[in-house]
Amino acid sequence: MRFSTVLVLLALVAVSGFIYVGVREPSFGHQSVVEIDAPLKLTFAMFRDPDNLPLWMSGFRKIEYLRGEENQPGSYYRLTMVEDGREIIMTEQITALVENEHFAMAIESNMLISEANFWFEPSGDGSRITANSEYAGKGPFWKSILWFSRDEIRARQDDDLRRLKVLVERLAAEAAT
Repeated sequence: MRFSTVLVLLALVAVSGFIYVGVREPSFGHQSVVEIDAPLKLTFAMFRDPDNLPLWMSGFRKIEYLRGEENQPGSYYRLTMVEDGREIIMTEQITALVENEHFAMAIESNMLISEANFWFEPSGDGSRITANSEYAGKGPFWKSILWFSRDEIRARQDDDLRRLKVLVERLAAEAAT
């Protein structure tokens, strides 16, 4: 066999293996839990305030209202994120909202579909956020990319909630003095 034929066959095997990973595992989920030493109402308010998003959400650039009753289930927003210098535009729909208890959203971009549920509950003198997220790639290529990026995505969600914790606890400490 000629060397070029072997290279083509190796490339086909590599591409097939890459696509197979995404077909085999087209989605994944992740749960993050963070304990915050601040009252539940403050934690929920800080989470929901769009002015705070750049302070704790990595890559956040801006959020724009699109349609529906603002800040209510069924409302849509355009999120602009930046990753590795590249803008990523996503559409977010609020799917559930129970004040101081639950916030859920569906997010879609040209690469993925995601659903996130954030549960808020009292925990001692503070509060606890439990975030459950599901991610699925759009198409075989993005499903495979998502599979290879899953650890980074999980770490980002954990880090974002840790940054929110620091922000809320700092504000609670300032309010107490």
